[in-house]
Amino acid sequence: MYNLLIRNLCLTILLVFFSTPLDCKPFETLFKPHPHEPRSSIKGVNGVYLINLNVRPEKWHRMETILYYHGVDFTRFSAVLGMDFDVPTIMQYCTLDLNVGALGCMLSHLSIYQDAIKRSLKTIWVLEDDVEIWRDPKVLTGLIGELDVLDPEWDILYTDLDFINERGLVTYNQCFPNHKKYPLPHSLEYYLHRENISKNIQLIRYRYGMASMIVSERGMKKILNYFTTDDDIVFPIDIELHFIPGIRQYGVINPVASNYNSNFNVSDTGKGSGLKNFYEIDDNHVKYVASKLKTLEELKKNCKTIFPIPNQPQTEQKMN
Repeated sequence: MYNLLIRNLCLTILLVFFSTPLDCKPFETLFKPHPHEPRSSIKGVNGVYLINLNVRPEKWHRMETILYYHGVDFTRFSAVLGMDFDVPTIMQYCTLDLNVGALGCMLSHLSIYQDAIKRSLKTIWVLEDDVEIWRDPKVLTGLIGELDVLDPEWDILYTDLDFINERGLVTYNQCFPNHKKYPLPHSLEYYLHRENISKNIQLIRYRYGMASMIVSERGMKKILNYFTTDDDIVFPIDIELHFIPGIRQYGVINPVASNYNSNFNVSDTGKGSGLKNFYEIDDNHVKYVASKLKTLEELKKNCKTIFPIPNQPQTEQKMN
């Protein structure tokens, strides 16, 4: 555990003080090819990708059982393990102001989008391997069709809840961390805005997590273009993509999936990405940006702005 923390600290110091914007390698050279033909048994979805690290076979077997139970045909994407990259390799790229877990997560998602575009897939469903399926996935056909009518130019449809912490609680407080990326493309009010555009679908502009999402071909191209041309990628992909110009994002009001699972809720992108299982830590690290902060004063030092999602309680609320 301590070796992992020391490694990440050293990596961060080297990236901050010794990296240079000159002679940087193209970011997409880190993308991982996918040799298998994507599959899908859901009408309106051309490919279902399940992201899973080779070092997490227990998550793979669990998701394989769940998806087969629901009759979902899919293909496993062998996720990028950020810890495989050494410091000299990462220093060749100018956009990587991320920890190795977040880097691996970002590369996995972007590699899938690149693969889907090369195969001319119009709509894909991307799942991470720590989700729970709450509803029959066949409802996605109707939800996609409904969104096609409501907004023919949609990019992303999140089919899961906003991120849930390790106690099974939905936390509504949000935090924009202080960083060099400011000013943001839009006002904070813009990102705060949520609107139910039907009884099933909500317009959203900011959230956490990418555990279960439908992405259109338009959305995949927008995301890839942004991450391969922007020279200031500073946030994990689930936050950074909200700053993509013109991105059109929606979420389902009645979630099809959730990231929370009491037995497999050790994230492979956070501080504990080198841990073998949940029981190696006392306090699971799958949390929000500000969750480790002890006081409001400490929170204010680390966040540009702190705000609650409109019409939601500002305290944690147990899910029914």
